[in-house]
Amino acid sequence: MARAWTTWFTGWHWRERILHFTPSWFTVTMGTGMVIQVLVNFPYPAQWLRDLAYVFWILNICLFSLFSAFLVTRFVWFPVLLLNTLDDFSQSNFLGAIPVGFHTIVVGLVAFYGQREAAVRVAYALYWVSVAMTLAVSLGSVSITFTKQRPHHLESVTGVWLLSFVPMVVTSATGASLLPYLKYPENTTVLITSFLMWSLGQSCCLMVLTIYFWRLMAYDVPARDAIVSCFIPLGPLGQGSYAIQGQAKFLSTYIRDTAFQPGPGPGSGSGPLSTETKLAVAEVINWLGIVVGLFLIGHATFWLVEAASCLIVRIPKAFNIGFWSFTFPLGAYANAVSVLARELRNDGLRGWAATCTVAVMLLWVFCAVGTVHKGFWKGELFYAPGLEGWIAEGQKGEKRNDDRPQFKRKQSKAQRHLDDYWAASRAGRDDGTYRITQHRRGAADEEGGGRRQPNGLLEDGMTAAEAVGGGREAGKAHRGEGLNTGQANF
Repeated sequence: MARAWTTWFTGWHWRERILHFTPSWFTVTMGTGMVIQVLVNFPYPAQWLRDLAYVFWILNICLFSLFSAFLVTRFVWFPVLLLNTLDDFSQSNFLGAIPVGFHTIVVGLVAFYGQREAAVRVAYALYWVSVAMTLAVSLGSVSITFTKQRPHHLESVTGVWLLSFVPMVVTSATGASLLPYLKYPENTTVLITSFLMWSLGQSCCLMVLTIYFWRLMAYDVPARDAIVSCFIPLGPLGQGSYAIQGQAKFLSTYIRDTAFQPGPGPGSGSGPLSTETKLAVAEVINWLGIVVGLFLIGHATFWLVEAASCLIVRIPKAFNIGFWSFTFPLGAYANAVSVLARELRNDGLRGWAATCTVAVMLLWVFCAVGTVHKGFWKGELFYAPGLEGWIAEGQKGEKRNDDRPQFKRKQSKAQRHLDDYWAASRAGRDDGTYRITQHRRGAADEEGGGRRQPNGLLEDGMTAAEAVGGGREAGKAHRGEGLNTGQANF
């Protein structure tokens, strides 16, 4: 217990956590934000559920702010890690979790303060910020994957591949939540943008799902630590169903309640549409959204059954940050079913949505307890594979230049942080040598044997250079795999 308190309050341990902080931690904000939506849209509404959702919204804002500060600090201390994060497929995919977590905050603002004009204006501005973040992450990460990263193999395909395109679908869902509170012309602009994002995101996700389905058919199910990635397809399909229903309902209401007149415009020779025609068109659009949403829910139900069967066959042995892939996808699925139940007035769908919502809440509690205990309390979930090797490679050129008189300069902040990192990890011996203390073991150490002892320490006599080299090789071995036990393993 004393050691745990020392770990919690010692400044060095928090510096180490920041050093090992990766974008995969933003999946926590994704799951927490989805809890807000399922509570607000619960098929059996109650005021205490909205109050509880508000508490989760405040918590999500705090978590997103904390994680953003951690990530920015990490990249400021070690700028080389930003480039290597983009170059590492197992980490660059999780950049999509950042805009998704931001979207959930915007949706909460609309849900709790939608009747206030100032809040709507703020949400409208944040919506465009989220659109910019989504396009930068989704399109940018794919471009980097095509041009900079090493080739990928079919066997390495997991549900994580969807995280690059999920933000586009979530953007469309955020726009659908915002539409009823906007006025012309902002509402039509958001409607068009949201539908384009929905179209682009759904088409890309369906392409990836096709590849993923063939990977499951050609090879075995994902590894035990990555088995929860089988639930990720529920995310874009559930959010897509919710988004298209919201957009269709708004457009239907817009046509019915306004002087909407499609066509070339005045002077074209065509008269205005009759009231009966506009009502019929509006009803068709509304039902078209319901039908498309029902189709996507049917597709998501298939993946839910398959993911549950895979989980039963290969149950994970230890908790890792990847378990948060349970909450957001299943929450997106429950949220879409809740909207369908309300539109169709179906008691069966209402009961199924309530069951899924309860499951989401239980999974969130389980993941929260595991994250607080193993992550923030013990620090075992903070792990970036090959970190020491990346930093050493980034500092290699600096050290070469320092050996040349014409390039003599002050030691950089990144190099000072690196020296502090190794100094705090060294355990001295009587003969003046030292060994490097490691607080966690990666998948390469467990599966390949490595050179680690059972207590997690490097072998006696191993030098710091050997340790750094081992880190570099581990980073190269894991780049593109995403199957380590410390980061978000999907």
